[in-house]
Amino acid sequence: MVVKVFIERRVQSGNERRVLTLLKELRIQCLDRQGYVSGESLADTQDQHTLLVVSTWWNKGAWEAWHDSAIRREIESRVEPLLLEPEKVRVFMDGIPPEAAGP
Repeated sequence: MVVKVFIERRVQSGNERRVLTLLKELRIQCLDRQGYVSGESLADTQDQHTLLVVSTWWNKGAWEAWHDSAIRREIESRVEPLLLEPEKVRVFMDGIPPEAAGP
């Protein structure tokens, strides 16, 4: 089942461009990952320090494989020192999961 991943990052003042460059590097690495569909990086119009990445994956397993990959961890290790707080990751799927649908 297709999932969308939302990653919110609050960036230290003056590091926005550097973080966007690293996020672009992450997206480039995703292009060759099995299960990756698309992604985009967005900046909050009311808070220039908040960036949101939205990516689409064929399934949660494909996202988890990417999340746990060595290349992602390496790039993230360069992003983390530029943040005000740890990133917030949320994974959503289309519709209601079968186990929650009820009778």
